Amino acid sequence: MGWWRWSNSLGHRGTTSLNRAWLAALTLGDGWHANHHRFPASARHGFGAAQPDPTWLALRGLEGLGLVWELSAPPARVKQLTPARAARWQAGAGPS
Repeated sequence: MGWWRWSNSLGHRGTTSLNRAWLAALTLGDGWHANHHRFPASARHGFGAAQPDPTWLALRGLEGLGLVWELSAPPARVKQLTPARAARWQAGAGPS
């Protein structure tokens, strides 16, 4: 479902994946699909407060219980995307 083209993207050139808030709400965070393509090793798909990711929170809880370990997250700089930085990222310049 994250490949459907029904919204604006914060992704990068060469992919048709998009971020969709409505899909993220239904899939507990997996709707931030363009983020997943930008950082495929990251267990966190939602970046910052504007992109809630309940699955990431659940995984962090399991990590605290010792049931999950070595969770990967995107670099700290991408969690605070401003609209201007998001536009540059969408254009393929990458977050700065």
